[in-house]
Amino acid sequence: MATRRNIYSKRNRRKIKPVIYFIVLTVMLFMILLFSSLLDKSPARMLTDLWNQVVFGKSSDWKTMGAIKQELAEKDSLILDLQTQLGLIEQVQGSNKGVVQINSDFLNMRDEPKLGGKVVEKIPVGTLVDILYYHGDTDRLDEEFGRWCKITYNGKEGWVWGNYISIVE
Repeated sequence: MATRRNIYSKRNRRKIKPVIYFIVLTVMLFMILLFSSLLDKSPARMLTDLWNQVVFGKSSDWKTMGAIKQELAEKDSLILDLQTQLGLIEQVQGSNKGVVQINSDFLNMRDEPKLGGKVVEKIPVGTLVDILYYHGDTDRLDEEFGRWCKITYNGKEGWVWGNYISIVE
């Protein structure tokens, strides 16, 4: 009678081990690809998060260098806008008078801070007006950036394009 060969011998285990590792890794990669598509994340992001959870016990908030640069640029822009607004507020607090300066005979004072606002008064060039405050949003008018200015003229309040008002000191 022939002896039965032991399939779990050391020699056979050495041959089977790499095959088992290959199968396990293949299944793991397949699962990562499957879950990354379900969670709408890149496989690299999934592996990074998995590594951080296993090694550090936490998930990463992974950002690309481009996203960080864009976020910094947006914050820098916001800081510059706030500095400009603060400077204009300080100017208005120092002097609340302004002179109309425009390459036309008069400046339209409107009921809203936009070109579509109804014209409530026509202010002649060189007229002194009372400045109340500047609108917070920066707009673009005739290829020029600026802000609308709330003024008082002839007992009426209204809005004019702030670039056409020179502050009197």
